Amino acid sequence: MHVLARLTKVDEEKRLVYGRIAEEAPDKSGEVMDYASSRPHFESWSAEVAKDSGGKSLGNVRAMHGKVAAGLLTGIDFNDAEKAIDVSAKIVDDAEWKKVLEGVYTGFSIGGKYVGAKTVEKMADGSEVKRY
Repeated sequence: MHVLARLTKVDEEKRLVYGRIAEEAPDKSGEVMDYASSRPHFESWSAEVAKDSGGKSLGNVRAMHGKVAAGLLTGIDFNDAEKAIDVSAKIVDDAEWKKVLEGVYTGFSIGGKYVGAKTVEKMADGSEVKRY
């Protein structure tokens, strides 16, 4: 599973990028993340990274799902009202930071695995989406 979510802000002075990594809304693949059942998995992942890094990181940031450790999550916000997860990330790799500034990177792309069965549901417009 790979989900792309756009960057919402770039702080050049601090080398921080901000964006929404997941939300309970249909994506381009016709899938929708179930926020309530997914949130505990994101929390567990972030807590494990925080523990392993001595609190320096709340999550890893890799370049295009590759081996380059581009940076780290500095903030993670579980927005229950909007059923969304927003993050801030510090990009420490110079080559990857240049790509942010040049507009090569326009969003976060999270990778992961599906937990549990997908269900098909109809949207208000009659289209079908797979909920995971």
